[in-house]
Amino acid sequence: ALLGYNADSIFEKGFEHLLTLVHPDDINGLVEKNNTAIEHANESYPDYNDEHIVEFKYRIRHADGTYKWLNTYGTIFDRNSNGQIEHILNVSVDITEQMEAEQALHFKNLELQQSNSSLGEYAYVASHDLKEPLRKIATFGDLLQSTQRDRLTDSGQMYLDKIVRSAVRMQDMINDLLTISTISGNKAFAPTDLKEIVSEVMQTLEERIESKQAIVTTDELPTVNIVQLQFNQLFQNLISNALKFAKDDVVPHISITHKYLKASEVKLFDITPSKKYLQLRVADNGIGFEKEFANKIFTIFQRLHGKSEYEGTGIGLAICKKIAENHGGVIYADSNPGEGSVFTIIIPI
Repeated sequence: ALLGYNADSIFEKGFEHLLTLVHPDDINGLVEKNNTAIEHANESYPDYNDEHIVEFKYRIRHADGTYKWLNTYGTIFDRNSNGQIEHILNVSVDITEQMEAEQALHFKNLELQQSNSSLGEYAYVASHDLKEPLRKIATFGDLLQSTQRDRLTDSGQMYLDKIVRSAVRMQDMINDLLTISTISGNKAFAPTDLKEIVSEVMQTLEERIESKQAIVTTDELPTVNIVQLQFNQLFQNLISNALKFAKDDVVPHISITHKYLKASEVKLFDITPSKKYLQLRVADNGIGFEKEFANKIFTIFQRLHGKSEYEGTGIGLAICKKIAENHGGVIYADSNPGEGSVFTIIIPI
């Protein structure tokens, strides 16, 4: 019934006839595995466990002419007086839908990998082609500012300043877009001291930290298996954000802390399964934001403030989200207006 044939008409004719129904690509593998299993069971007797189950996956022709995937489980039913196998008990299950779903998923993954690869290549080429004219605009703009500024009217100076600032902002945006397009392809995980990463970021942002008189503290951050450059970018983006959105009349305080979590503590998150997780928290005492925007801020090009109020490309937090996801984790934010913000990253370790 499973294949649309009368059972007696198949099995009375023996294994050789059954093989005529098996897909040509699967015959050799099925025969080899079957013969090897029987040979091993006979040679190992009486030490062989006759209850041992051998599994076979193969395609076989249905009575309607189509091929079905079967998963057949075989075990020894009885032996003759010499200890040789007399009969084998087989139970077969139709797994056609499962195999077709797995194949479809496999092809979708291949398509996605090709798409990601093409996207990365396109982003690199596009950014290279865009950077060159922007570099010239910024260079000649700087040259005009340094050599011809006195000859310009006040309006001319204002327009020139806007040109230079726009060119620089566009360069930053292209760099961020290139970063976000290549994150998923980087799997160079290695044991990395998070405290050293934060120290490097603080050196990079030294002028901004000093100009704001900001205080940045960390606890004894651990060494974990991560992509170093990506976490450097993540901490740089989060600390930069905290500096950018600091209150005018308050010394910025930024704290970076960690703790370990059990699987039961992260079950509400869409996160890679693990026995243990690392939670990192980057907290500040800045201007904060409404809770309703907690998810929106991680969307690319989403801004809660106008460009005239705060500089930036609107991509930094989207990069942070991509980095967390590339590590099998999540990032989320909690805030209230005027009460600062807390960004939490959870990754499996």
